[in-house]
Amino acid sequence: MPFGCLSGSIDGDSVEDFVTSGLIKKNNVYQRGFLVNSGNPVTNPSLCFYFITSNAVMNEDVKYIGDVTGDGIGDVAYGCASNGDFRIFKGIDWRKLSVETEALKADFTLKQTEPNPMGKDNKAILPATIARTGIYTLEVFDLTGKRIGELFKGELPVGEVRIPFDVKALNISSGMFTLRLSDGKRTQERAFVINR
Repeated sequence: MPFGCLSGSIDGDSVEDFVTSGLIKKNNVYQRGFLVNSGNPVTNPSLCFYFITSNAVMNEDVKYIGDVTGDGIGDVAYGCASNGDFRIFKGIDWRKLSVETEALKADFTLKQTEPNPMGKDNKAILPATIARTGIYTLEVFDLTGKRIGELFKGELPVGEVRIPFDVKALNISSGMFTLRLSDGKRTQERAFVINR
């Protein structure tokens, strides 16, 4: 969808949000992607609260998928047929965010699992960037928010890390799931797919 209504709200209100495609300048470099606006940009042109970067050139789509995280706010999925990329973006109530909350979230970030989708060997790696040494827990959840199990618990150092995990003991079938990494105060999530 290059532009149009998302058929639902992902920012905590009752108004359908809007997505457009375009370029945004960041650090003097233009990046292609999708802008998600609160409501229709014609009536509220200044409020864009998501920018989904994209390296693909065709067959991209952003769709409203309802509340898959169980927090009462709708979520969106991004997919690109030309490179197999698929992501879920959790809806947020931007009116309740603060600078302090965002600073806490920045202590670590997750990248896409390798490989994604995960194959028959049940093993993958979750790359992450850690800003503070600490004890971290990696858990897996289904799309309804039900916890399936723990994959890792231990200390992670500052810097780029690669967390190996194996889902074989959890008896997970094919489908989409969410990895959740937490240090006890902050949590980050990343969707991954098992394809057998």
